[in-house]
Amino acid sequence: MKTNEEQLNKWTAKYYRLVFQQAFYVCRDRYVAERIAEQTFLAAYKNIRKIRKSDDVKGWIMQAARYFILKEVYSSWELGETVTEKFRLSESLDMETIHALIVQYEEYDGNNSK
Repeated sequence: MKTNEEQLNKWTAKYYRLVFQQAFYVCRDRYVAERIAEQTFLAAYKNIRKIRKSDDVKGWIMQAARYFILKEVYSSWELGETVTEKFRLSESLDMETIHALIVQYEEYDGNNSK
C-alpha cells in the first residue's frame, strides 16, 4: 500500500493539469488557477482516507476543484472584486508552503486523534 504522500503525488501527476485547466477556463488567470489547484490537492490530502475508499477518485477531485472555483468567484463578487483582483493581492502558495501546511495538518490531526 502506498503512503499518503505517494498517493497524493500520483493523483497530482494524473489530475493537476485537468484541475488547472478547469480553473483557468473559469477564472482566465494563471495565478488563480494555480491557487485553486493547490487548494484542491491540499483538500484531497486532508481527505485521503475517504477518497481511497471511493470508486471515483477523479470525480472527488474535480468536485473539490469546482467547489474552490465557486467559492473564490462568489467571495470575490461579495467584495465587489473580480477573481483576478482578489488573487493578485494575496501571495500564491508554492510547493514548499503546501508541504508545510501538510505537515502542520498531520501534527494537528495526530493530536486530535488521541
